[in-house]
Amino acid sequence: MFKEMDVCSRKLLTDPDLENVKEIYQLASPTSPKHFQTYPFETIDANTIGTKNMLEIARRYQARIVYALELAHLIKSLSASTSKITFHPLPESDAKTDKP
Repeated sequence: MFKEMDVCSRKLLTDPDLENVKEIYQLASPTSPKHFQTYPFETIDANTIGTKNMLEIARRYQARIVYALELAHLIKSLSASTSKITFHPLPESDAKTDKP
């Protein structure tokens, strides 16, 4: 089942459709610098409140959870305050580096 909903809403914690959930895919956070710079507070909410809600549902129903965030891209973009990143998406060669 696919269900589109606001991950930050506490209503989803009592949604009867989720009682038999076995897998949760938390895909709510924007990963594009354009989007998380335009919507910084919504991005923070999706990554904190939304993830907390998804973890609570996973705990409650013993479901597996996948949290998808292009972390390497996010870190590089946030740390690039003095230089501009001119490519998107981030090449895999850059994503595999441990350098910020």
